[in-house]
Parts: sequence; structure tokens; C-alpha cells
Amino acid sequence: MGPLPLNKLHSVKAAYEFHVAKNLRLKYQLDKSLFSLNGDLIVANFRLARELSNKINEKRKSEGRNDQLISAGLINAVGLMHEIFHFLVRWYEEKENPGVLKISSKLSLVGIVIPRL
Repeated sequence: MGPLPLNKLHSVKAAYEFHVAKNLRLKYQLDKSLFSLNGDLIVANFRLARELSNKINEKRKSEGRNDQLISAGLINAVGLMHEIFHFLVRWYEEKENPGVLKISSKLSLVGIVIPRL
């Protein structure tokens, strides 16, 4: 593999998106306006991450789960890792193995099992 184009990282958006299961959206009563059309949670800034962690922590405290509280930093870290993963997959598909995603999705549609690494 060639070097990663780290000089391109400045174009990564500041808002992070990641999927939240429907049962958790309902459990924590997360506002529908926080989600994109495909159901991904959009964490646009640190204030929103703090509000989200507070809402989750309130529910967990009410359930007596004080040992499972989360921080706004954790929410931001998850979003950042999610975006880095997308960046790396996109880079790999463009530079190292063009078309690999299209090929793998076609293989999965016809029922061919791809072995795990």
C-alpha cells in the first residue's frame, strides 16, 4: 500500500454521522431532528454531543446503571472513528483495489460467501 494522503484530511466534515438502532432511539427518546433520512445520528458539534450524553445518562441513572454513564468525548470519538473508517475504505477502494466494493456487493447479492480474514 502506498502512503495515506494525510494532507487530504482537512476536507473531512466536522459533523459526524453514525447509525443508532431504532430501539435505542426510542429508549432514549432522541429527537427525530437529530437524524438524517437514512436514520444516521448527526453529531454536528460538541454542544450536541454533550446534550446527547446527558440524555442517555439521565435514562441510565433512572435505571440504576450509574456504572454505564458515557461522556460527550466518547460520542465524539465514536463519530471520528466512524469517519476515519469511511476515509480509509474509500482510499483503499480508490487507490489499492479499484472496484472492490462493487464486486463484493455483487458477490453478496448472488449468495457467494466471502471468507473472513
